[in-house]
Amino acid sequence: MSDAITQKPVIVGHRGFRKKFPENTLLSFNATISDAQCQIIETDLQLSKDGIILINHDAETGRTYNKNYKIQETFYENELSLLRNLEEPHEPILTFEKLIIWFSKKNGDFRNIKLMLDIKRVNNVIILDKIIETLIKVNNDLNYWYNKIIFGLWTPDFYDYAVSKQLLNNFEIVNITASITIAKIFLEKSLKYESEFNSTNHHKDDYFKMKISAISLLHIATWSGDAFIGFYDDLLEKNVRLYLWTVNSEEDIQFCCRLGVDGIVTDNPDYAQALVTHPNNDILFKRDKNLGNFYKKENLFNLMTLTGWRRYGLYTVYKGFEAALLRGYLSINVPIINGGKETIGSYSVSILKLLGII
Repeated sequence: MSDAITQKPVIVGHRGFRKKFPENTLLSFNATISDAQCQIIETDLQLSKDGIILINHDAETGRTYNKNYKIQETFYENELSLLRNLEEPHEPILTFEKLIIWFSKKNGDFRNIKLMLDIKRVNNVIILDKIIETLIKVNNDLNYWYNKIIFGLWTPDFYDYAVSKQLLNNFEIVNITASITIAKIFLEKSLKYESEFNSTNHHKDDYFKMKISAISLLHIATWSGDAFIGFYDDLLEKNVRLYLWTVNSEEDIQFCCRLGVDGIVTDNPDYAQALVTHPNNDILFKRDKNLGNFYKKENLFNLMTLTGWRRYGLYTVYKGFEAALLRGYLSINVPIINGGKETIGSYSVSILKLLGII
């Protein structure tokens, strides 16, 4: 029996091809599948005041468009529709409907392309209804969409809502998170709902159709050693896939490959694709089955190296960010970096955003 596991990850274009093109635009999405040959495009959804789903990472438009609006407080018609991207060719803000129309046409040219929808936690849960309505409007056969759309949910209330309405039956559902703690809560909920379904359903051919099929985790969380090892072992045992985001540097991409994850979400998909498909890089995908041994060999925080120092600094910032995340969204009483001030959490968020990690 081999003492190594070999697996090449799928490369996911983060907001399309963000490294070279304006993020979350058709130009960026086109390049993701034509230049980088990606099978999965990740994008972000926000809901306007008049109920139009827009493609934008931030809750406000000022970072990427020529005027700043709070999307939830602004109408699309005659306001958000007039925005133009700050980068050439200055595309208007994209609606989800226009994206889906483009996407369905591309699936005629490029087989097996998927969209991973990052449904931002600032939205009202009714955005899930709006998404389904839009899909049906473009193609009223839901069977067409089941293997093409991945629903990325951040908080348990979105999952609870979807289950209560049987809204996402047969779709792939992913928990997007920066915290192993939150991921565990999602997995526990998924198991609980499945158990409840099985206890009340007596048709042997029926099954719970909204299981959490994957976790998309901030890659820095994998540096937590034993905490991550136990979590990852559990994912492998439950056959739950693991994506890591946002992974851009060569050393971090290589680490993710050696870890044996299912997918890498990156701003630079052609570079990542070249790394994972190069025939001389097969060694990247071999790691010990014993994760403890694997981490000892990796020596992530080796302060004799620049990479070790970089990781140590990022991980320290990340722990502040994670604590703020847990406090803000789950009301968990978690000390922020050894009892530091609340502001450390917000500073951590700012630093990670500045570095393009979140």
